[in-house]
Amino acid sequence: MKKIFTKLDIVIFNIFKKSPRIKILVLIPTLFLFISCEYGLPSMSGSIEESKEIGVFVSEYKPLKNPVIINDSLNFRIVACWLEKHWSQTSMNDHVELDGYQLVIHVEKKEQLKGFLKKWNIGSYYKRSFRSCGPTGIMTDFDSLPNKIEKWDIKKGFRLSESDSTIQKDIIGEFCLVKL
Repeated sequence: MKKIFTKLDIVIFNIFKKSPRIKILVLIPTLFLFISCEYGLPSMSGSIEESKEIGVFVSEYKPLKNPVIINDSLNFRIVACWLEKHWSQTSMNDHVELDGYQLVIHVEKKEQLKGFLKKWNIGSYYKRSFRSCGPTGIMTDFDSLPNKIEKWDIKKGFRLSESDSTIQKDIIGEFCLVKL
């Protein structure tokens, strides 16, 4: 079987041959891809039903008031909130449970999260802050099982802190979830 090289193949080969930096830039993501395929990347269920089906569901949570109203322009309605074990997809039909837990929240409309992580944030500290997980989702992590009632500050801006003194002036409200 005769292999025919195109001009593009020759150009790419010459770039790799001449530039060790390019080799490194291609090699590192490739290695990461192979490692993550073997052990899987951290995953999140898309719904309470999926979490139960996979076997990682722990409990459901609800806000004290729904919709959650912070001020005149910031409010959101939670349609689903659950705690599940951290887990990793290892193949299409298999997963492995990891240490820790993740709390996943889905709101009614993506517009309700407008400005999240840019103009406002849930949680003031690195360990206790939320991050985006899809157009209508946010999530946070726990090292151990959370309490029956969990509270977070809602603050303006996106900066997180490691101490109380720098964040008090940025707090615009409080967010509370209760375990069902």
